[in-house]
Amino acid sequence: MDVVQWMTGNSSPISAVCGGAVSRAKTAEAPDVFTAVFGYPALTATWSLCYTSAYDFDWSVTFQGEKATMVMNRKGYRIFKEPEPSAAPWSAGAADTVIADVPDKDSADLHQQNFLDCIKSRKQPNCTVEIAAAAVAGPHMANIAYRENRKVTGRVTARVQVV
Repeated sequence: MDVVQWMTGNSSPISAVCGGAVSRAKTAEAPDVFTAVFGYPALTATWSLCYTSAYDFDWSVTFQGEKATMVMNRKGYRIFKEPEPSAAPWSAGAADTVIADVPDKDSADLHQQNFLDCIKSRKQPNCTVEIAAAAVAGPHMANIAYRENRKVTGRVTARVQVV
């Protein structure tokens, strides 16, 4: 959920619902197949995950807008132009014209190095505790929604006291 928050300027979601099942990981506490829906003040985000299949196994995030769709994953991002509107419903065609294809220049190694450098320098890392707490708030809300079979609402905040 961190990518959604970075790209939209949102903090943690204000609501979450989740449906799923423990399909193969029989001793798991959380579902290995699920779909969660997160409410933000001005948008809705969905997260679907299936750990029981190797198809499209890595992460990806899709942002759908009125003019284009952006698909981000570990390899980078691609932007697809939205077709012109059609008078007949559902007949505009697929958004398959790529208008940008940008490879990822980042790596997990850089994030880990930033963290280690900050331990030495005592500076704040790129991902502060507050940013990390906001990023995991949505998945925690979805887990509660799944376990309690209900919609979870409220804003999760992190207060950190350094001693």
